[in-house]
Amino acid sequence: MLNDMNRDVATLGRLSPELITELRNAELTMDGAAMLKNLHDAYGIGGDLFDDYPP
Repeated sequence: MLNDMNRDVATLGRLSPELITELRNAELTMDGAAMLKNLHDAYGIGGDLFDDYPP
């Protein structure tokens, strides 16, 4: 996705409507608490943010 974003900005000067839709859908369906737990379990980072997310 980062490559797609880079390509869009380089060629269009902005993100394509399709990519914007994909990003918005991802935002609506992501589980921030689970992502934070995975980052902490895998890399040991983000533990100080646990108080900001409900269990």
